[in-house]
Amino acid sequence: MIEEFEISDLSVLELSESDSAIIDVALDLMNRTQGQGLFGDSYLRKKISRSDAAVFIGRIGDEFVAVGCVEVIEDFGYYKPFDPNIAGTLQGKKVGSLCCLSVREELQGKGIGQALTKCRLRWLTAQGCDFALGVSWLSSLAHTSKRLFEKQGFEAMGEVEEFYKQDAIKHPFDCPGCQRQPCECSAILFGYDLEANQT
Repeated sequence: MIEEFEISDLSVLELSESDSAIIDVALDLMNRTQGQGLFGDSYLRKKISRSDAAVFIGRIGDEFVAVGCVEVIEDFGYYKPFDPNIAGTLQGKKVGSLCCLSVREELQGKGIGQALTKCRLRWLTAQGCDFALGVSWLSSLAHTSKRLFEKQGFEAMGEVEEFYKQDAIKHPFDCPGCQRQPCECSAILFGYDLEANQT
């Protein structure tokens, strides 16, 4: 049975633009686990087409089980609610962002997210990044990235109540956490020093 797999059975692959069928399956998983309507049809394709971003998937055998995105960033506007001076805080650093991560519902909490996160951090290091950011959605759901970031050694940099509310007003989606419209979930910003923690 699939629940009994060892982490060694997991393979992590970077998607290319030719992987259309998997892109659609991955997008469906992201919207299912993080909120219907949150990710548009072109979200993953835009990431894949950029040289400063990547999309990784996890497979167990031939089965798709997870997707995670990563990108190099220069604009810190998204993170200012956590730290209005974040550009100053990170001045002189090349920074990457762990944009999103989704693991198939019945396989969450088994180390798959950790494996994809390690691959994304290695990718950022290969791009010359020396710092990584990730936002953890605080919801009532059993598995969020907060525990994942903490296990990986990320440090909390700030928490914002109702972090997603303004974006959810402009771009409504069905939040599976608070189950409200607009979303009232809070979030924590995590940071990771890639130079100090070679992955």
